[in-house]
Formats: sequence, C-alpha cells, structure tokens
Amino acid sequence: MNPELRRHLWLELNPQRLVLMPLVLVVLFVLAYRLGGGAWQPVGSLASTAFVLLTVLWGGRRVHLDVLQEVDGQTWDSQRMSSLGAWRLTWGKLLGAPVYSWYGGLLCLGVYAVVAFGRLPAAWAVRNLALLVLAALFVHGLALFGALLSVRNRASEGVRRSSALALFGLLILALLMTVASPLDVPRTIEWYGYELSQQRFALLSLIAWSGWLVYGAYRLIRIEQGYENGPLGWVLFMLFCALWLTGLLPPVPEIEAVNVSAWLPRLGGAFAVCAALTYVALFTGDKRQVMLSQTWSLLRGGYLRRGLHVMPRWIPAYGVTLLAALWLTSELARLPWAGGLAWMPATAMVFMLRDVFLVLWLHADARRRHAASTALALLVLGYLLIPALLSLAGWTAVLPAFLPRHDGGLVGLALAVAETAAVAWALSARGRFRSGP
Repeated sequence: MNPELRRHLWLELNPQRLVLMPLVLVVLFVLAYRLGGGAWQPVGSLASTAFVLLTVLWGGRRVHLDVLQEVDGQTWDSQRMSSLGAWRLTWGKLLGAPVYSWYGGLLCLGVYAVVAFGRLPAAWAVRNLALLVLAALFVHGLALFGALLSVRNRASEGVRRSSALALFGLLILALLMTVASPLDVPRTIEWYGYELSQQRFALLSLIAWSGWLVYGAYRLIRIEQGYENGPLGWVLFMLFCALWLTGLLPPVPEIEAVNVSAWLPRLGGAFAVCAALTYVALFTGDKRQVMLSQTWSLLRGGYLRRGLHVMPRWIPAYGVTLLAALWLTSELARLPWAGGLAWMPATAMVFMLRDVFLVLWLHADARRRHAASTALALLVLGYLLIPALLSLAGWTAVLPAFLPRHDGGLVGLALAVAETAAVAWALSARGRFRSGP
C-alpha cells in the first residue's frame, strides 16, 4: 500500500470516528424523512448536499491544509526528500488527506443512489453519481495544486496565485455543474458541431480537467524533489484549453454571408487562448538569465533534447502562439475585405515579444523586488488605461502605438516593431552593464 495513504488511514480512521459519522448521518436522514412527510426525495436531496459539504468542500480543505501543515510543522522537507516517488506522493496526499470525508461521502452516495435509482432512469442515476464523485476529485486536485503552488513560491505571491487559481477552478466547476442540471431533464450542448447531452459533456470535461490538475500537482512535487520538468506538459495544456474553450463558441450564421469559413472565429479564439496562457507562463515561469544562457548554450552545442528540457516553458508557449498567429493570418489574408485586420495577429505577436523583453528587463534588475507586479501594472496601463483615456479624448489615431487594432495595418506593425526594438536594446544594455566591460 502507498505509505502516504497508509499514514493517513492510521491517523484519520480511528474507531470512534468510524462509528460517529454513520450515526450522525442516520439521524439527519431520519429527520429528513420524517419532516418530508414520509417521502424519499428530501432524503436524496440531503444525501447529495451532505456529499458536497463533506467530501467536496471539507475534503478539499483537508487536502489543501495537509501540505501547508506539514510545511508549518517542518516535516515537508523530509517527506519530499524521501524515497517515495512524486507520483505515489501525489496520489497518497490526494486520497489520504480527505479519507475521512470520503468515508462519510460514500455513505451519502449510497443513500443517494437508492433514491436516485427509484426516481431516474438507471443511466441518468449513474451519471449523477459520477458527476458528484468527479466534482470532488476536481476540487481536491485544485486544492492540492494550489497548496503546492503556495509552497513553491513561499511568499504572499503564492497565496495570490492560489486564490486566483481557486477562483478559476471554481468557476469551471460551477459552469460544468450548471450545464448538467436540471438532472432529470435531458438537454444538449453543441461542441464543434457535435450534440452531446449537457450531463455527458460535464462528465467528460470534469475527467479532463481533474486529470490536468492531478498532473500539475505531480509536476510541482517533482520540482520540490529536485527534478526538472520539460515544457511539453504546458504546451499540451495550452492545446487542450484552446480546443476545449473554442469548441464552446456558438456558430455564427451571418459568417457565411460574407464568405468566411466557419472555423475562422474558432481559430481566432484558439489564438487568444494560447496568447493568454503564454502570458501566464511568462509571469509564472523561470526568467533567470542563467537559465536562458544555459538553454542557449545547450542548443548551440547540439544538445537539442537537453536544451528543450531545461527551456523555460514560456519560450515554446510563444512558439505555439506564433504558429496560431501565422495560421490565422493566412486565413485572414484570403479575405478581400480584411484590409488591416490581416496584420492584426502579426502585430499582436510583436507586441507580445515586446512584453517578454519588458518582463525580462525588469527581472534583470537585481535591486527590484517586485518585478512581476511592476510588469503587470505596466501592461494594464499600456493595454487598458491609456487606450481608454485616449478613446475618451477622441485620439483614436494613436491607439495602434499601444495595442493591436484591426485598423492598424502596416503602420501599427511598424510601431510595434519599433517599440520591441527599443525594449530589446534596453534589455541588452542592462545585460552588458551587469556583466561589466
């Protein structure tokens, strides 16, 4: 048995707690049955609600606190450096920390199954049960990933990232659970033109998202154990997000009237998703000059596999986004009415390269303690606040100097190239200054 799981079983499942949980649940179910006038539907509703409270929420809290308590108790270092592999440690914590909440949750699922199979078709009842279990696994994976992210950063920045991650994850979960209800009314959702029942789509999506969260936690534990993770995982995650999100875009019937491929909006959406995740990789990835120099030395020396393995993940992420931009540009160039719109993806990529140089320039200053937050503030200022003020003032002609626009054309691209060259020169100058004559 997994040593981490066995340790939690010994700590969490003592005889007193094993007896207390079913006693409390039996009392609650009897009260629901009596107050419901002898009907079983209130009992089933209480059982599903109790599962969400016990297993999904309380279990997620237990997973999150388990890692943080080990850090506070100064036992995390000895555990991560033990002979237990990253994969076994990941599953041990994912299943071990909430084992008592799973004990109570499985009792609730048993009661809910009895009621559900009496009210719903067997297939729907099974899917409802699977949705509840997968929702718990999703939240537990999210909690473990967030806790490891906080441990990895060991600062308030890690707490902020974990909070943002929790918000994003709960929004995804809320979306998937919403489209799956009402549970007794079959509805469909269109994904890339295929009609799926909303319940089935939610099931498949929860499986995929839960898998990515567990894989992310595994990669973080590998880093804690001193191993290196290549960028391939992040590239595959980018492709998954692009495929999953753009498949949800509704069809645009008016598009055929202007001789535009129905895939063009989805291609634009995929480009936007890849660009957003490239920025996420840039702000969360390694930006040390020594790592960039090591990557370049390995690639230049012919050690291609090793160089790609140590390469910061925002570099191949930018490459994937660039391929999406080239594909989108080629499609837009075929439209006779596109005009300056065809240059917009290329302009966006140049602006992104400028932002990469800006972030590296800020991180190259050893005296700057808040380089990431400074870079984020500058990007918000340049992409949102200044353009908004210029638009209110009616100076829309200068907007192509701040962000890619459909009416920018070659002028907007030239401005982006000039700004990128200036920031690249500043980065090069700072590197020479730090290196000395």
